[in-house]
Amino acid sequence: MEDALDRYAVVGIQTAFGSASDRQALERNLDRVVELIEGAVWAYSQWGAPVQLVCLPEFCLQGIPYYSRDELDGNGVLLRVDGPELARLARLARKHGVLIHCGTILEADDSYPGLVFNTAVVVGPDGVVLRYRKVNSWIPIETFASPHLVEGYEEELFPVADTRLGRIACLTCYDALFPETYREVASRGAEIVLLANALPNPWQTESPTPWLTIVPQVRSLENAVITVNVNQGGDLAPFQFNGGSAVFDWEGRILAQTLQRGEQFVYARIDLAGLREWRRTTYQHLGPAHLRSGAYSYLSRLGVHGGTLAPDGTVTLGSQRRLIDEGRARWLGPQRESG
Repeated sequence: MEDALDRYAVVGIQTAFGSASDRQALERNLDRVVELIEGAVWAYSQWGAPVQLVCLPEFCLQGIPYYSRDELDGNGVLLRVDGPELARLARLARKHGVLIHCGTILEADDSYPGLVFNTAVVVGPDGVVLRYRKVNSWIPIETFASPHLVEGYEEELFPVADTRLGRIACLTCYDALFPETYREVASRGAEIVLLANALPNPWQTESPTPWLTIVPQVRSLENAVITVNVNQGGDLAPFQFNGGSAVFDWEGRILAQTLQRGEQFVYARIDLAGLREWRRTTYQHLGPAHLRSGAYSYLSRLGVHGGTLAPDGTVTLGSQRRLIDEGRARWLGPQRESG
């Protein structure tokens, strides 16, 4: 590993192009992502702290073509972690000596022949640094597989990468609505959470939904981590995405934020040295150290069971709705028909 840095800059790139219904559209999106990264690294490296980390939003290459696996494959827009698209971004990372959080891709893996994962990938000069498959898909609409549900899935659900820029974890959009996700990666030593979003407003409003600020702000404070939160900024029918990308420190301070939609950059200086000193010395507001873990038993009573989806199965709107009904029944009990 190269010499570690404890102070550097991050740029979040809020994208605003359309969904890729075919291979040509996907290539255009990738070309634009490369242009945006090149411009951001050059421009902000003149600003002060060197840009070492670049972050993109959820679905930034493919958009949200909610098709079946066969349709995604047939349209040429189903991607793989070892495919040419991420290899191109890894070459860009090597050129500039940075890490790139590639947002998320709709991912195929031959080990799970019937499934599509919504997968966050971080690449660096030497290739893939971290791969995270979204555990909490936005059900019922997202018909992508949660690895938690896949029978026999033995890979790490919440990986944390030890990098020269600190210990990094990825979470994706709806994940952040569950405090357990942040607690899990914090318990594994994460210092920086890269949160890729495609969170729409319901539906045609100009300002970002407050969740884009409130949730990662609180999660950062609760877990003494830095969060880089990047949202989509354009129209991906039938949804409208209104930005709100931001960077938060470990006490919930907003280090940078855009409240506009469209293509936007957010730039912030990361102070890992300050985070580490604060973790070592504070006696107040240190959630992971103060947690009374033995006092809470709700995780054994609520939610859905894992390991129930065959690797060659499929995920549909109907199967996702049934999953929600199962979780609702565990929480509220069997529902009686009215009337």
